[in-house]
Amino acid sequence: MLSIGLGCLSVCSVLTVAAAPPDINRLQPLNSGPASNQAVLTTPSDEDTQRNNKLMNKLTHLLERTDEKSSDLKQLSPKQRKAAAKLIEQTGSDIRLRVRQGSKTIRYLKVADSDKRLKMSTHKVLTDEVRKQVAQDFLSEHKALLSINVPEEEFVLFSQNTDDLGYSHLRYHQQYNQIPIWPSDATVHLDSSGNVSLFEGTYIATPSRVASTPVVTADDAMVKAKAAVPDADNATVSQAELIYFALDDKPVRLAWKQEVNVSDSSRWLVVIDALDGSVLTAFNEVMNANIVGSGTDLLGVKRPLNVWNQSGKYYLIDTSKKMYDKSSNPPDGDVKGAIIVVDANHNAQGNDGSIDLFHITSNNPNSWPLSDGVSASFWFIKNL
Repeated sequence: MLSIGLGCLSVCSVLTVAAAPPDINRLQPLNSGPASNQAVLTTPSDEDTQRNNKLMNKLTHLLERTDEKSSDLKQLSPKQRKAAAKLIEQTGSDIRLRVRQGSKTIRYLKVADSDKRLKMSTHKVLTDEVRKQVAQDFLSEHKALLSINVPEEEFVLFSQNTDDLGYSHLRYHQQYNQIPIWPSDATVHLDSSGNVSLFEGTYIATPSRVASTPVVTADDAMVKAKAAVPDADNATVSQAELIYFALDDKPVRLAWKQEVNVSDSSRWLVVIDALDGSVLTAFNEVMNANIVGSGTDLLGVKRPLNVWNQSGKYYLIDTSKKMYDKSSNPPDGDVKGAIIVVDANHNAQGNDGSIDLFHITSNNPNSWPLSDGVSASFWFIKNL
């Protein structure tokens, strides 16, 4: 019998964006006379005018388009568009970005010109502390585009590593009022010279008007979590952790997160609303060939998915079909008969015809960073 491994390639299109320019009239001090401490509006130079007109014309053209390539730009707020224009002016290049549909936050950001960077480093000697400072400076300088009020307080570094090519990857969790926001993840990538080359994120804009004091106690939440899990009479429940529960398409809720351990094959993560005691989410974290999840597709519709769980990290890998060979070892081992959705991450095909592909992952089976990946998974399987 021949086992066939099917794969569905999701190569996400990228919008090249030139956003609305900043104000071109600038305040300049007078050079002489008693009014030297005053300021007047000066006429922009021809070069300034040409540059800003070019940006405005491109923005207008993109906004008038009706195809899907303009959808990311149209989701940006006026404040974000102005911040994007400032970034374009600083880097001397258009930018490529993708926006999360629900939260309107940036999930992918890179300059279009391969010779340019989002932020250039001025340091000659690179250390972990220097890289950390460069990444933090980038987040702070572009907080308006990222929709984060105080990045140095809201983004908490939890992982930093440098690969064999000298590229560094700094990963952050998000918090607000010192309460973790879950799920959340943001990564700043630095090249071998310490310049910021790429930003990726699954996070929300800085919350506003959200509760910070729970009504439901931690002990009550643990009882409710246990009641939400099947066959959990003799289960143990971890200490509840206060979080902000932030799925992309739902309002932010103050909540309690805990694990309910029933057996070696049944370890559930349960989130209880800290205000009304309702169950916000509950799922088995133990690896299984058919974890049921869901995600929002390109049409904004919530779709059911079958996904793969590996130590609490979820992959767009469907092993629910009869063709799946149970001797397989997802996600990165020998896999036969699975349906795998991967992302080319905007990489071009090499001269030898090869292309680097990446798993689409999430730390929540019901929330995925790439809506096109959800569409690929749902519609491919539906038509299989």
